[in-house]
Amino acid sequence: MLEYELLTTGRLSQALEYLDKLEGVKLLAGGTDILVDIKKKSGRLPEFDYLLDISNIDALKFIRQKNDFIELGPLVTHTMIINNRLIKDNFPVIVEAAKTIGSNQIRNRGTIGGNICNASPAADLLPPLLAYRAEVVLESRDSKRVLPLSEFIKGPYRTDLKTNEILTAIQVPNLKVNYFKDNFKDKDRFKENNDIKDNKETNNKPSNSTNIKDDNFKDNFSNNFNDNFDDHFKDYKLNNHLNLKYFSSFQKIGRRRAVTIARLSLALVVGIDAEKIIQDVRVVPGAATPYPRSFITVEEALKGRAVEKIDPEALGRLAAEEMVSITGERWSTPYKKPAIATLVKRGLMIVEKEVAADEED
Repeated sequence: MLEYELLTTGRLSQALEYLDKLEGVKLLAGGTDILVDIKKKSGRLPEFDYLLDISNIDALKFIRQKNDFIELGPLVTHTMIINNRLIKDNFPVIVEAAKTIGSNQIRNRGTIGGNICNASPAADLLPPLLAYRAEVVLESRDSKRVLPLSEFIKGPYRTDLKTNEILTAIQVPNLKVNYFKDNFKDKDRFKENNDIKDNKETNNKPSNSTNIKDDNFKDNFSNNFNDNFDDHFKDYKLNNHLNLKYFSSFQKIGRRRAVTIARLSLALVVGIDAEKIIQDVRVVPGAATPYPRSFITVEEALKGRAVEKIDPEALGRLAAEEMVSITGERWSTPYKKPAIATLVKRGLMIVEKEVAADEED
């Protein structure tokens, strides 16, 4: 029988102090993964002596605009993401992915931080976050560091989180100079006062302590970057320079339509210039490789191409070949190879239709 001591706190400083002083501490946020692992005695679950419940730390529950980023607290639930206007308008692929996660109950409990730190190859939010070039803020009692999410994920169920650290924020560079989304027709939404508290979780009453703020939504996004910003932000700089318009899609294949783990998923984000040339593209499958990563070969094949001249079927085949080059031939390859090809083909066709619809507006 698994034995451990349960700790709980409502203060980030105390949680970091626990991690600094104690060994064998496992964090509990929404609990939708770890509680199942504990019950099943999963081999993935490392031995621990303490289970530290951080779900009551209100300082980790926020969605806000911060300069050139939109920043999310790790305790933001999937339902909060789905209902938040700032995320809907700027990162629709994240919203679409969140909608596919589990059931209402799971979405109400599960958190973005837990989805990231669990680092499942099939994690629904990882492909969109990687496609949007997200980064993570990691804090210990004495230090703070920032990593691109692509460097934070080290492998299946493995991250670069140290035993004395907590993920305290997820920062997503804002692409929205132009973002096409055909199902948002309310032009007045940009005039709203977006200093709101957004906690519309199903079957849960709003909590006064959960502070979800969309700060300064109407402000123009700063184009000033620190000198030490590296290539991680080159796509954002490119967008500001060329005034790209972005189009996107998210797809997921599971064993059933709902309450299912992804067998494959795909986040696709494409930035085109005024001449309809693809200048920026992110192709990130989920559950296709040991951990989600960009398909660089497919991305390079798309860059510089006119939208109307791309061949979705050929690019789908290229994606399938890239997947196999990473994973090798496995028992699932006969299924996943044509499936990932279809997802890429379908995603590019969705983008083509969005571009055509945008031209008609």
